[in-house]
Amino acid sequence: MPVDTFARRFKAQTGMAPYAYVIDRRVRRAQSLLRGSALPMLAGMAAAQRLAL
Repeated sequence: MPVDTFARRFKAQTGMAPYAYVIDRRVRRAQSLLRGSALPMLAGMAAAQRLAL
């Protein structure tokens, strides 16, 4: 199936372009992981800053 045909059919079924759908799913997954995490998000950011040095 040609890429443009796939994209058109995908959007007709989901209401979103394929790339937008993937981004949406990633964001939703990240949100659910953050909600279920016992660690505060700022602690993770501080650890990431230390690794960047």
